[in-house]
Amino acid sequence: MKTSFFKLISAAAVALALSPVSLHAQSESPATNAEEAEAMGFSPTFVRAYDVAMARILQDVSHDEQIVLNLAAYAAAAGAMCPDLALDEGGLYGLLSESSHNALAEGSSLTPEQHRDFSLISFGILVGLILEEAAADEAAFCTDAVEYSNETGQALLRQVSSAVQYPSNN
Repeated sequence: MKTSFFKLISAAAVALALSPVSLHAQSESPATNAEEAEAMGFSPTFVRAYDVAMARILQDVSHDEQIVLNLAAYAAAAGAMCPDLALDEGGLYGLLSESSHNALAEGSSLTPEQHRDFSLISFGILVGLILEEAAADEAAFCTDAVEYSNETGQALLRQVSSAVQYPSNN
């Protein structure tokens, strides 16, 4: 991985939240810039899988909730993969619970219970995608996650040790 995984996920979340894309047509999908993502070190397979997942997810969750799901999934993946980081599971539960009570995406036919379930399924899908891509270069992912946690004060992650010496990304 050439750059921070978090930067790609957060950039995609913000881009999707700001773009008025109609995702109901089968041929349309969120516009992750594949060339840019690949230049940043992400596999074409990941970019395609992420876009397919986002196209479906955004049919039934709001853009704001999609951003929360991305950030929560990143924190959960980092907490699971990186031995120097601890995930605040109570905080994660609270964040997911709160975000799943947000308004449904326009045009969604889900009931509130279905929306909650779909939000949690979407979260799981995103965690899986992140873990799969991160496993290709675990040291780089964990280095980025530790830096992200320390720089942003991300409430869901905290550094609990520095036992693992990750190589520098420079």
